[in-house]
Amino acid sequence: MATFNILDVAGSLCRASPRLPASAMRSAVPELQRQWPIRSLALFGSPARDDATPASDLDVLVTFLRPVPLSSFLALEERLAAITGRR
Repeated sequence: MATFNILDVAGSLCRASPRLPASAMRSAVPELQRQWPIRSLALFGSPARDDATPASDLDVLVTFLRPVPLSSFLALEERLAAITGRR
């Protein structure tokens, strides 16, 4: 089972606001795990602090259970962008 966390600048866990991309990401974790060997996902930066602007990017740390090819990693990046509406 993959874990999903929201981190502040110091790496401490934060609570998610329903407006955050975190809500969409958290609900997508089981689907993402079926496609990629994900151990954990962590959201950080302005979306995690709930002060993102429309121009803000999406900061995600992904830990895999095993190495993945670059093409698979880029496909995950595209999927996360589609889920959250951010890059």
